[in-house]
Amino acid sequence: MRKYIALGLLLSSSISLLSAIAGEVQHQGSLKKMHHGEFQGVVDLSLLAEKPFLTAVGPLENLSGEFTAFKGRLFSTQAAHGQLKTLQNSAPFKASFLVWTHSENWTILAPIQFDSDDLSTLESRIESAAKNVGIDLNQPFAFALHGKVGELEYHVLAPTTQTDTRKNHKAGAFSNTIRDTEVTLVGFYSNKHAGVFTHKGARVHVHVVDGVLNRPGF
Repeated sequence: MRKYIALGLLLSSSISLLSAIAGEVQHQGSLKKMHHGEFQGVVDLSLLAEKPFLTAVGPLENLSGEFTAFKGRLFSTQAAHGQLKTLQNSAPFKASFLVWTHSENWTILAPIQFDSDDLSTLESRIESAAKNVGIDLNQPFAFALHGKVGELEYHVLAPTTQTDTRKNHKAGAFSNTIRDTEVTLVGFYSNKHAGVFTHKGARVHVHVVDGVLNRPGF
């Protein structure tokens, strides 16, 4: 989310890019439908998780939380009463939309230094890294970053009491800032799927898994 995620200094981070080919990344549902108030579950996460090496990001049905998977490790996070609860390695839920891939093989790149809190800089660095290893930017691909963030702001969707959630589906979201923490950023890149699985004007959809607490956010 271009206006919300604030990436602080990502120190001595390494980036791993999934070797992407046409058709490897799949998606179902869309952000656009959520913006029109369609929050019901359309992707059965338990079925997807039966196949090994799932990597995925998306919101849980009915604004009930966030789902992140990385190489078969599953994180279903929900917020209630100002606290986060994460169910690991089980996903008895559905997602309102999801982008995912199943792959064991990732291309490991040299460490990249990020010294900006601007999401467009992150997008540009990911694009450059992908080009350097011959990944086609016209095809979506998964990526992962691991490193220490100086400061990172994220949110986890939660139900809201607002009657018209179409205006702001994040109205009830839990938000937090983590500092000086080891994290893994899991995301998907595409320059063709704005309104589908990336936000308008953005080329990445990113979730964060706290390296200590294993709590994913967005």
